[in-house]
Amino acid sequence: MRTERPEQRLISAARIIRQRLLPAPAEVLAAQGDVVGPDQIVAQARREGDIHAVDIAAGLQVAPRDVHRYLLVEEGQWLAAGTILAEKRPFLGRAQVVWAPVGGTVETLRDGRLFVRGDPLRVHRRAHLPGTAVEVVPERGVAVLCLGLLLSGVWGAGGEARGRLLLRVSAEGAPLAADTITREERGAILLGGILDSEEVLLRAAAVGLAGLVVASLDPDLAQAAAGANLPVMSIQGFGRLTLAAPILAALAPHEGRTVSLSGTNADERYGPELIVPLEQPGAVAAAAEETEATLLDALVCLTRPPYVGALGRIIALPDGTPSTESDLPGQAVEVRLEDGRRVIVPLANVELLG
Repeated sequence: MRTERPEQRLISAARIIRQRLLPAPAEVLAAQGDVVGPDQIVAQARREGDIHAVDIAAGLQVAPRDVHRYLLVEEGQWLAAGTILAEKRPFLGRAQVVWAPVGGTVETLRDGRLFVRGDPLRVHRRAHLPGTAVEVVPERGVAVLCLGLLLSGVWGAGGEARGRLLLRVSAEGAPLAADTITREERGAILLGGILDSEEVLLRAAAVGLAGLVVASLDPDLAQAAAGANLPVMSIQGFGRLTLAAPILAALAPHEGRTVSLSGTNADERYGPELIVPLEQPGAVAAAAEETEATLLDALVCLTRPPYVGALGRIIALPDGTPSTESDLPGQAVEVRLEDGRRVIVPLANVELLG
């Protein structure tokens, strides 16, 4: 029987390929084989500006049919933000004026409202990772190959960022405290324990953290984290799950190095992740070649009750579909937990660590 491999939360040495694309048509700025830096723009495109409706009738307090009498601009005219669009001068009192909220081009007047299309926007896609452009997608962008450590998260939000990695994991199980985030950490990506206080998110934004990675997240803070104006990733999802010791041990040697964080991944095929680029491509490439390696003795984290968050090692791969405590059908593994207990769990409820 062929043994499937469970999801791997942490890969200490991986060949990571991520697509860096824009919707077509876009101008591709890197060629296949180019070495790219994380902040390098690899694709750019020009997009039409948004349409803004300016209610002239309400601004001048006139009927929609009379608006044309007070207009100072015409269709097709380009104007800067703050340009006077319409003006009403009464015999007595102050003039009533309506200004353009944005720069752009006058589209049309309809039902007392003037429609202005904002100036065209230039959008960019950066490489995000240091590596090599291994594929060019015409009129869209490139795929970048990076050799590094890959840590996948369960939940994330807030786009992407790059910065130096700082560890703020204190005593086992201790929540991340707001007072541990200082102004000296501006521009950094901080790794902490349990996030259970909105004060931490407010402090992170005020200090100017580039990103925040936590062991787990209070579900009541999900909306606040999504609106924190910085990428946020929860490694183990929601609840009060502590950071697995193997994850901390793998990241500790890389503290201070520049890493790439995706709270929301620009490559839609992947979820939230933290990537630490490595400087020994030969060793990493060799390590990444293993595909059907045995799972025996692999260090794992269990992801479902009653063992959620528990660590152990796989000691057996039972044949067939033996009964498990969850009674879920499918392939199972036998795991020896850190406290010595032996349990049989579905393979789908196991994540590899390393």
